[in-house]
Amino acid sequence: MWYQNKLRGLGITGLFLLVATWVGGCLECKENILGRYDAEQDQFVFLNVYQRIGGQKPADFDYLQTLWNNRDHLITPPIPTILGKTSYLRLSNDEFANLNLGDSRKLEIEQSSLPLAQIQVQPGKFFLRGPDSLCYYDQITVPGAFVDQTLKVLSGKGRENLATAVAKEITRRKDGGKAASWEAARRILLANIQQQGDPANPPATVEPPADEPENLFNLLGGDSLTILQNVSGDVTANITRQKSLFRMTLPLAEKDAVEIVNLLDAVRTAMAEAMKKSGHDKDLGAQELLLQAVEVKKAEAGLVLSVDAVTLFAHVQKWMNPLVELPALSPDSTGLPFQNAVAAMRAKNIPIDETITIQQILSDFQVKNLKGFPPEKSIPPGEGFLK
Repeated sequence: MWYQNKLRGLGITGLFLLVATWVGGCLECKENILGRYDAEQDQFVFLNVYQRIGGQKPADFDYLQTLWNNRDHLITPPIPTILGKTSYLRLSNDEFANLNLGDSRKLEIEQSSLPLAQIQVQPGKFFLRGPDSLCYYDQITVPGAFVDQTLKVLSGKGRENLATAVAKEITRRKDGGKAASWEAARRILLANIQQQGDPANPPATVEPPADEPENLFNLLGGDSLTILQNVSGDVTANITRQKSLFRMTLPLAEKDAVEIVNLLDAVRTAMAEAMKKSGHDKDLGAQELLLQAVEVKKAEAGLVLSVDAVTLFAHVQKWMNPLVELPALSPDSTGLPFQNAVAAMRAKNIPIDETITIQQILSDFQVKNLKGFPPEKSIPPGEGFLK
């Protein structure tokens, strides 16, 4: 059901940052991402921390060495994925290659409409959390001007996609399809939250209602669809920014705007109740914190969604704790990938700082004093990746 997918998705695809453990077929690690907004400079700063890096084969660590050699050319966005981790190899101001930090693959050069040189990459160091846990960090600084240009591009594409989806729904209704009910959406969502609150005792299975929607557009009334039909040319639907505050207005009929606000209020209440149960799904806490950071209000023009990045960063850091002790490594072969990583980097004469701590890195980041360690001599971007 689409509700369950969307709700679960909140736990792994936050607007800016989250925690993930990724396995990309070659390298694996526990990833932590923190964010900060510097108002005076009007910039967003992200700290990527990769803890307990591991690999199975020598080729995995050859790939890790290539990543290290290109560390000042890698723009890694604060968006974790389930399998692997996306990064962008900056080749020039307007050229890049999309790569997976966890898996070596053939790269294709792409063009960027955004000025990539505006993003500052601040490489960090390899360090240890225990003798067999190789870690690394870096810092990415994104100027507000770059964010604004990105929002403009995303808004244009978003309006086009929205207009396409609305046209598809209008056609479905003309062909006899019925509008789904908000009550059905509410029942299914709240049942899913109840199950997350007590996974050991799920509610009785209920047959899906006949009016169960497949997507949000199935729920909207005809008036909203008519309004949204022309959204591709409506710049009021753009995502805008004022310092750390992001806002988007979605033009809707009043009835649907009220239904969405009421539904989200019900979801928040249900989550708060589910969180009181000792056996609740651990993802529920992340979902609740992310939802708390999003404000949704009915307005004259429809629905206004806003997120303050400062609030979002604080909520996510509250849920995520990169200082949590790493579990002890198993004495059997399952611990070898991580032990191998430390040995491989030492064999390749890649420096590992054995004095710096994760506590010091986080503290320096928060007070804007985290130092970067760029290579003494930068190699041409893509060396070792592009043949």
